[in-house]
Amino acid sequence: MKPKTLFLLTLVSALFTPVLAAATTEAPQSVSGAVTVDVEAANQLFRKGALFIDVRTPKGYDLGRVPGAINLPLKTSFDDDQLAGLAAPDDNIVIYCGGPRCPRSAKAVSKAVGWGYRHVHYFRDGLPGWKHAGYPVE
Repeated sequence: MKPKTLFLLTLVSALFTPVLAAATTEAPQSVSGAVTVDVEAANQLFRKGALFIDVRTPKGYDLGRVPGAINLPLKTSFDDDQLAGLAAPDDNIVIYCGGPRCPRSAKAVSKAVGWGYRHVHYFRDGLPGWKHAGYPVE
């Protein structure tokens, strides 16, 4: 193979491999120290008044959310002080984002568990699962 061809193949591979890997990223099935909940369990928690935290961007949040969910974007606002202002360590907290391909909720859940919250629920299906089940969205 010619050096120029090899160089171009290497360049294309270097440019597109991260993009392809990001496009196929799956959120973990569970997070240590938290309870993974499906859409039915999330709805039960919703009906019981659990605090729902949406860790998507403000733009995503503004396009629709679980009614009453608080927006704490993972990258800019989700920290121990913000969460402490909303919930006590023994409160039921449900954290979600954009579904099984969105790893933000798993990261936020892990942080909340690390900060001492004992009833953290990881809603992996997130808003897409909630909508698909026909539950209300605001």
